[in-house]
Amino acid sequence: MEDLLEFFAALLECIYHIIKGIFTFLRWIMENIFNFFMVIGVLFCIVIAGSIVKFIFYSSLLVLVLLVCKYRKKIKSYLNKEDRF
Repeated sequence: MEDLLEFFAALLECIYHIIKGIFTFLRWIMENIFNFFMVIGVLFCIVIAGSIVKFIFYSSLLVLVLLVCKYRKKIKSYLNKEDRF
């Protein structure tokens, strides 16, 4: 009977170490995947932030040019009327 208990104890210990190894491996894989996606996410945010700033700058510059072209006659008459230019 003691031999049977020792056998089951050794078997359970072996199963415990296998499960512990599997969970350690899965934890390592998940940490690497998480780190990979964090790096990709940060790089994506940097690229998007840079392109959004550039897009806002160029679009506001374009709107300014369009407004100046649209109201060019009024601006010219205002400047000539007031002798500012």
